[in-house]
Amino acid sequence: MPDISAAVAPLIKLLAPLLGELLTAFLRTTVGMVCLGTGLAVTAFVMAARVSPLHGLLAACIAVVACTVIGVIVATKRAVAASLIRGVGELHLGKQTTQWLFAQLLGVDDRAEIGARGGVVATTIERLPLAQAEQRLAQVVHRAVAPDPAATGVRVWLQRKLVARLLGAIAQVTVTRFRSAAASAGGIDLIRVRDELAERMDAMIRERIAGGTRKATILLVGAAVVLAIGGAFGVSQLRW
Repeated sequence: MPDISAAVAPLIKLLAPLLGELLTAFLRTTVGMVCLGTGLAVTAFVMAARVSPLHGLLAACIAVVACTVIGVIVATKRAVAASLIRGVGELHLGKQTTQWLFAQLLGVDDRAEIGARGGVVATTIERLPLAQAEQRLAQVVHRAVAPDPAATGVRVWLQRKLVARLLGAIAQVTVTRFRSAAASAGGIDLIRVRDELAERMDAMIRERIAGGTRKATILLVGAAVVLAIGGAFGVSQLRW
């Protein structure tokens, strides 16, 4: 598998316009988590302050720390998801990224003349074995999301988060389709799978990202509530 680090640049450039949407969504979620954290801190203080004001203060601090850590995670996840959902809807990122991903898998330049394209299509059997297709897909995704030591800064980090989330979702859909194709045809026609997925990927990615983000948000917010209330109860049992 050739080094695709240079090929990742067009994908990052494609996602660059989403950074503004990402930051806006991050701030919106942060405000919501601050409100939740304030409410939980007050609740925790009231619960533990029945023992003493010091107990109440300690319980409130635990709630604030828990909500801060979880809040950053929730805000980041929701911001990345919101920006990608908008990008998929307005820029058709699902289709474009699928085409980019399969270009790396195939090693084919569609702009080249017939007979001069090379790559997997010219050098392997028509129907690729499932294990080999999944391995190549995993290699492409891994190299695409691997951090570049020469690139630093918040902007680069955010771009990589977008790339990782988008490619991860597309890879999951692609693997499912690979397995279906292998079960029905005994192998995988990469060109055919690419063409099938590219037309439907935008809708599938929006649904997958939205659903996954809802579940993650519910679980994380629930964890913040449990930690805050549980911490208050634990502190109230302390006797100094």
